[in-house]
Amino acid sequence: MPTPAFSNFHPFRLMPDKASKPDPDSEPDKNSEPVKPNFSKEWKAPPEGEEPTPAAAHHSTTFETLDVFFDPDSNTYYRRNEAGEYQKANGSAIGRYLRGLGFTSRTPEGHSLSPKDRALEYIETRRNVDYAGSLAGHSVGYREIHGKKILVIDSPRLITPKAGKWETLEAVFLGLLGPEQSGHLYAWLKIAVEAIKAQRQRPGQALVIAGPPRCGKSLCQALITVLLGGREAKPFAAMTGKTDFNSELFGAEHLMIEDEAASADPRIRKTFAHEIKKTTVNRAQRCHRKNREAFTLYPVWRLTITLNDDAGSLQVLPQFEDGIRDKMTILKAKPFTMPVDTSKPAGEELLWNTLINELPAFVAHLTNEFTIPDDWIEARFGVRAYHNPDILELIDSTSDEFKLLELIDGLDDLFPVGSTEPWEGRAAELEEILIDRYGITARRLFSYSSACGQLLGLLKGKTDRVTSRKLEGHLIWKITPPPSASMR
Repeated sequence: MPTPAFSNFHPFRLMPDKASKPDPDSEPDKNSEPVKPNFSKEWKAPPEGEEPTPAAAHHSTTFETLDVFFDPDSNTYYRRNEAGEYQKANGSAIGRYLRGLGFTSRTPEGHSLSPKDRALEYIETRRNVDYAGSLAGHSVGYREIHGKKILVIDSPRLITPKAGKWETLEAVFLGLLGPEQSGHLYAWLKIAVEAIKAQRQRPGQALVIAGPPRCGKSLCQALITVLLGGREAKPFAAMTGKTDFNSELFGAEHLMIEDEAASADPRIRKTFAHEIKKTTVNRAQRCHRKNREAFTLYPVWRLTITLNDDAGSLQVLPQFEDGIRDKMTILKAKPFTMPVDTSKPAGEELLWNTLINELPAFVAHLTNEFTIPDDWIEARFGVRAYHNPDILELIDSTSDEFKLLELIDGLDDLFPVGSTEPWEGRAAELEEILIDRYGITARRLFSYSSACGQLLGLLKGKTDRVTSRKLEGHLIWKITPPPSASMR
């Protein structure tokens, strides 16, 4: 039975009706009520109002009860709709809304403003906000966070746990990752789901899934989107410096990178590494909209990356240095036979709907039954990072330090045929030798000051061929010849 590609498959087109917005006439599910964010000391009720004008006093609706807010930067009003979310409204639309509530446009004798205009004045001056929009990991409503007035216009669609079977989901996860790696996926998901449900910021590693094309990586990523609230965004351009604008990321809990074009440019990989560190650990994040000043928000994010497992594709990832290792969990995916025949679109739809219907049982398992093993627990992230050794070896083969070692091993005058003697010297001397021999290739590798010494330091931690010692205040490097030198 062939495995579907799922790379161009949009899962939400096939989600059952019950995953859509709730019926306002139905009884609310107590288990699915939003939990207040973990900002209890800063949570404030909407601003207090003033007394209504005499002309409006006989109406049951007063300024204080108006559920309307105003964003002065975009000159946009927001009013609550029947689904319980806030929707945009322009001046004329909000005027009609106010007139429907009894705030007339007629100016009473002795007053300079009509009740409607006084209501607008109240909204614009007492219900103005610094940010209005979706905010990852936060439920709908007004709140103040670190002095900023925030209107969250909607909520993530979290799945209500329900005991049951999830055999198809388990078959997919076990088939794609195997038993041990599935456990690491469940641990990562448990921490993520619980943090978003509690609206509590907690560091979480970037989850990397590398495997051959059409093996089910994209299907796994799509399921993660649903588990984290149903909202996803593409952060790769912002995280690699291709754009400074990133506001669309703040409305999605799941930041998803999928099969992006690899770059061997060390500057891009360093930028990406820096952004991964910020995204996975920092609470405060810089939000920059077009034509607006950048400001700080506090999203609850999780980042996933899927890519092919060849050396070229893995160059999308940053160099695997000490500062990034604990911030990435890396899993190896493999081809497997899907539990449902997906050779035709109807089969893909059947599989997706089956998996969606099993998610409540899977969430119940994560939250109530699955326990993270004691030796996996880590205080900062909740679970230790896991690195598949096969993928880790491939990543190392694409790193700048191993490219340096490859250039060194290609120098016949450094390691003559049959030689067993090591080379010793300072990093600057080696850099000069390599630039003289390889020209632009070596210059690209040494794109910043002290690059050669830093790369040798990385090699020292990964191979016993490179060691160092101090001599008269200078660091002297010792590099032994490759085993093939004596056979050349």
